[in-house]
Amino acid sequence: MKKRLIALLLCAAMSLSLAACGKTSAEPSASDEPSASPSQEIVADLSQDILTFAAGDFAKQTDVMTIGGKSISTPMFLYWVALSCNFFEMQYYYYGLTLADYADYILQDACSVAAYYTILGEKANELGCPLTDEQWASLREEMELDDQTVQQQRMDLFGLNEEELLYVYSLDQLYQNLMSTLYPTVSDEELNNYAYQAKHILIKIYDTDADPITREDGTHGYPLLDEATVAEKTALANDILSQLRQAQKDGNLEEVFDRLMNEYSEDGRTEDGALAAPDGYTTTRGQMVAEFEQAALALEPGEISELVETVYGYHIILRGELENPEEYRESYPSYMLDKDMNAWVTQAGVETSDALKDLNAADFYARLVAWQKAYADANGLNDEG
Repeated sequence: MKKRLIALLLCAAMSLSLAACGKTSAEPSASDEPSASPSQEIVADLSQDILTFAAGDFAKQTDVMTIGGKSISTPMFLYWVALSCNFFEMQYYYYGLTLADYADYILQDACSVAAYYTILGEKANELGCPLTDEQWASLREEMELDDQTVQQQRMDLFGLNEEELLYVYSLDQLYQNLMSTLYPTVSDEELNNYAYQAKHILIKIYDTDADPITREDGTHGYPLLDEATVAEKTALANDILSQLRQAQKDGNLEEVFDRLMNEYSEDGRTEDGALAAPDGYTTTRGQMVAEFEQAALALEPGEISELVETVYGYHIILRGELENPEEYRESYPSYMLDKDMNAWVTQAGVETSDALKDLNAADFYARLVAWQKAYADANGLNDEG
């Protein structure tokens, strides 16, 4: 979640720099990312503030969303809606989709983002790691916070007050502060239980070319191959495992593993029949199928697993040595903080009002961008930079 949300903050930084750099997302060039094209058909009324124009009566709502009983201001909530729109528009534009295609999902995403960053700020204060004076001074310089004209323009462009705008500015640094406070060091044991390198031999017993099914126990996956084929492949998997156990005793495990992997593994191949991932995978927790991950992390480098069954079939896993471990040591605190943040959000509880049904995210974003462009034109911002 961290990378996803930091991407939103980067979008925020770009948008909030509108007054300084004189460029609006409503006027894309050939090299720009896609923008809210419907805004070009909307005539903005600058006599209204941006949120009244963009959201109508919804902008007057209160207690639209609460997290842990704390109400999120409507302007702050609409800010997260705008950034979710910005993010998804850039993600799905190239697939021929528009914001209207997934407007309801955007509102759900905005609620998740709002909850995440509300808890982030509360935890930073609770754990005694808010921004220091030095960090605020650096932020003020970076964001030109002492220029009152620019500051007012930025508040106007998103309908935020000064406190809310400063909070947005502070979020990335608050995240860093929390990581440093909670996870100042990463032990080798923690690292080995987070990042790993593994090769595997996959023998499929499920028909992965068929449509996924829901089983009687409620789990999802692919249908089994016919009984005779499953029996044959199970015998093959056990035979391969026996050969590998013998190779382990003989001291040539990796050589035999590579040979058998290239001969039998069904993990995907190129057009010429070569394995698509002959060197295996280097990954971190949460990226692979749960059963695979659990088995791989239980191994020491150089060890092989028993048969591990997943939704694809049987895996025999060989864990290798992790290359560039320091790279993963640096990412571990982010992984842990996101894990903790998600737990804290769940614990706090999120509630939304029925008023959300009255907000169309796609229409809101189109009108928001139209107002921003008109405001920039009226204030000569597009003539600068």
